This record gives sequence, C-alpha cells and structure tokens, in this order.
Amino acid sequence: MLTQTSMAAMALIFICAPVAADTYSDLNTPDKSGFMWGQVYQRTKTACGTLPQDLEDDYAKAIRLLSESSAEFGPTYQDGLKPSVKKDPPRSAEETEDLCLKGQSSLRNQVKLARYWFTAKW
Repeated sequence: MLTQTSMAAMALIFICAPVAADTYSDLNTPDKSGFMWGQVYQRTKTACGTLPQDLEDDYAKAIRLLSESSAEFGPTYQDGLKPSVKKDPPRSAEETEDLCLKGQSSLRNQVKLARYWFTAKW
C-alpha cells in the first residue's frame, strides 16, 4: 500500500512540476501580473491604516515601473486592490499589528525586487 501511494505521489509530482514551473516568474524577469502586488498592498494598508511615506513613495515608483514594462500589470494590479468580498474574522490588536508589520516587510521586499529589476531607472 505504501509503495502504491509513493508511486502515485511521485507520478503526480512529475506531471505537475512543469505546470507549476510555468506559473512562477523567473526572478530576473519583472512580474507581468500585478494581482498579488495589489493584494499585498491592500491588505497591508487595511491592517496599518497608514504606511510610512518612504514606503508609499517607493512602492508607487515600483508599481509605475512595472506598469510601464507590462501592459497586463496595471489592470491586474487594480484587480488586486479590490477588497475581498469574503470578510475576515475579527482580529485582536496584536494580530492586526502583526499583520501590519509583516505586510510592510512584504512591501519592502517587493520594492527591493523592483529596484533589482529596474536598477537603471531607479
């Protein structure tokens, strides 16, 4: 039984691996879809209320450069900014603060990635 399960799992990995590889972008190539960028920004802004001005400025620049590099990025970014129709459960102040800090860290990492992609334009 264990052997059959192992074989089935290995077969699934071999079948799905090429598909999964195609869905992730190469880190040397700027993202073409902005949906997740919009989601991260929207969730972080909701958790924090306001963001540090330097982060807002750098993130806006990253979004502008990404939108200029791909016609698909801007519209998908706007889709990601739309609030979710599914309501999140109420969070404690500590949970909200944790989401805010983690979200800001994610935004800063996205800015670093955009700086890497657009070194000459930054």
